[in-house]
Amino acid sequence: MKHEVSLDGLWDLYFGDEDGSVICNAAQATDKGFRHIPASVPGNVELDLFRAGLEKDVFLADHVLDYEKYEYSSWLFTRTFTADRSQEGRQVLLCFAGINTFSRIWLNGSLVGETGNMLVPHQFDITAAIHWQGENVLSVFIRPSMNQARQMTYSAAVRGAEHSDEMTRLRMPPHSFGWDIMPRLLSAGLWRPVTLLYRDRTFLDDVYLVTVGAATQRARLRLVYTFHSDQQRLPRYRVVLQGRCGQQHFQAEQTTHFISNALYVDVDQPQLWWPRGYGGQPLYAITLELWQEDLLCDQRTFSFGIRTATVDASFERDKTQRFQVLVNGRPVFIRGSNWVPLSALHSQDENRLQQAIEMAYGCGCNALRCWGGNVYESEAFYQLCDEKGLLVWQDFSMACSGQPSDDAFARIIEEEATVVVKARRNHPCLLLWAGDNEVDSSAYMAYPKGFARYNRITREILPRVVAAHDPLRYYLPSSPYMPADYDHAWQGPEQHLWGPRDDFKGDFYRLNTAVFASEIGYHGCPSVSSLKKFLTDDELWPFSGSRQWLVHNSERPLYRRGYDRNELMAKQVAILFGHVPEVLDDFVLASQISQAEAKKFFIEQFRMRKGEKTGLIWWNVLDGWPQISDAVVDYYFTPKLAWHIIRRSQQDVQLMISEYDAWKHTLIAVNDTFLPVDGEYRVVAHDRGACVLKGSFQLPPDSRMEIAGFPANPSQQQLYLIEWQVGGQTYHNHYIAGRYPFSLSTFRGWLQAIARLDPVFSLN
Repeated sequence: MKHEVSLDGLWDLYFGDEDGSVICNAAQATDKGFRHIPASVPGNVELDLFRAGLEKDVFLADHVLDYEKYEYSSWLFTRTFTADRSQEGRQVLLCFAGINTFSRIWLNGSLVGETGNMLVPHQFDITAAIHWQGENVLSVFIRPSMNQARQMTYSAAVRGAEHSDEMTRLRMPPHSFGWDIMPRLLSAGLWRPVTLLYRDRTFLDDVYLVTVGAATQRARLRLVYTFHSDQQRLPRYRVVLQGRCGQQHFQAEQTTHFISNALYVDVDQPQLWWPRGYGGQPLYAITLELWQEDLLCDQRTFSFGIRTATVDASFERDKTQRFQVLVNGRPVFIRGSNWVPLSALHSQDENRLQQAIEMAYGCGCNALRCWGGNVYESEAFYQLCDEKGLLVWQDFSMACSGQPSDDAFARIIEEEATVVVKARRNHPCLLLWAGDNEVDSSAYMAYPKGFARYNRITREILPRVVAAHDPLRYYLPSSPYMPADYDHAWQGPEQHLWGPRDDFKGDFYRLNTAVFASEIGYHGCPSVSSLKKFLTDDELWPFSGSRQWLVHNSERPLYRRGYDRNELMAKQVAILFGHVPEVLDDFVLASQISQAEAKKFFIEQFRMRKGEKTGLIWWNVLDGWPQISDAVVDYYFTPKLAWHIIRRSQQDVQLMISEYDAWKHTLIAVNDTFLPVDGEYRVVAHDRGACVLKGSFQLPPDSRMEIAGFPANPSQQQLYLIEWQVGGQTYHNHYIAGRYPFSLSTFRGWLQAIARLDPVFSLN
């Protein structure tokens, strides 16, 4: 069996300007005049520099700009360890779950490996280099990525977002080069755990378990496996597969003469896995054993959900377009959020993961889209999504840029994608693979109708990887996907709805043609208490002219993007309230109301058109650094008003009021479950205290229904409170009627009533 030992903890770190030489030990670093500080692993050098007192807090004020000078530094990480002598004679692997980025690794003076990709794990066989007695000296030398990028080539079509062409070549998360939601922080370090792995030379290598068919009476699974054997003449091996969920158990075994084989398993009366709201999330505890006669050679354990999942899609122009998620053959309406970096410094990701998932689950999501500007999330992320019934839309890590198509880059992506797919494919939460984020549309904007949309990576390399290693999973070439005959990105069924970012009830949003929206958002300011954590008192207010507000709007002084998020947020406030408040507390409140009502409108417009529309993935749950953004929870896990409102707009059974039309509003109900629902409802005009609608309803499974209409006048501003009971439980929603602008003081009073509805929340 495998035996794993952590090498995490305190290391020594030496750093200085690169001069082209390679440094493999502490003595050489000292001779070069490198500075020496302690480092934490997993970690990022920015955090080490701050803890050593050499730099200020990267997230405070405008200090993040001070770290750009380290983009051309070299870093040497060293530590010593002793081998576990009880493991002598076994193979020893040195495993790095994440290195940023271009490194050479020495053990006891011997070069044992090199890396050039931050996004995937690396492991090296160090059996010949390890000392079984005495200390082992481990050194990791990391060269500056910017200097590596300077040695690469860039064509006319290969251009990066935010003036960062280097991002197109370097296998680092695109956001780290500077984004509208992230600062530029190229960083360096051992950002995920480092371990020693001792194992025998006969071991399970590749394990793929997939649901081929699933019904209530029977499911069919297919197990595909490979293993490694050090025997010169292969003996007979036996593979035993067992699965257990509660009292249910299944087992299958196979004798094999070769290192690669497959078998089918039929499971009677399977416990099917469903997305949240559509059923339970039973997970089978899977054990796979490799035997040679009576000797257990290796064992693999993992959890598994029995289910099928795909997307029924059609992108043909001038025909009925489709983009419908199907789980176990049945349509599922997607209510989800984009999942962006948990932290700009990724060594902090794991500590934020559990709470971040709780925030997404807590506001009613049943899906998360892992955005292509991010790193690939850890195993723990997918396990949590399995447990909570959160479907995962997984982008490959490319975003908003032209991508190289040369052989060298294609090989890098093929190797990366193979590792990424094989590590995640057994999770029931995983819905689809998407080639990238907005590369099709970015290329089209630069070179309309040119060859820019011939993307070898997403049309040849990635589908080949998915077909080879995860053949039943749906593959989407780009998000949004633009076939060659498209003229713009809003011609397809799956769209990103950003547009002018003006009135959230304007024509762009209200009349959109998307069947499925995978991005849509609206700005909202963090609370005053949160602003005070990253802005200094002298620049806390007003935002106009403040360098710190710009920096935490993810602006760089060197390059200014085409719009200022802070000014745009103020304009959105002025749409709703007729002016921009002059006091910080009022501005924050007004912006959070604006964001909350916008997100509510987007979600409910899609839900009210259930049948015509099949889902919406809004932008986004949580900030990855302290900033002003579209997120509904700030970096410090303080919810904005929008989080509470979305929580009510994403209930499984939802009652909503439509926009004014022909002297009336209409109460519409949707049922996003597979069970029939009946209940009672009433709608109250809050200011008048009058009940305008009351009655009962019956909703078939997975349905939409117009319940009743009531008179309205668009010149009259009114808060309507909606209440309904289903199965002995009471639910609430609200609707703000009437034309803009609203009085902020009036709205403040309405919020008191809205906050008292279940689930109750407090107003900061």
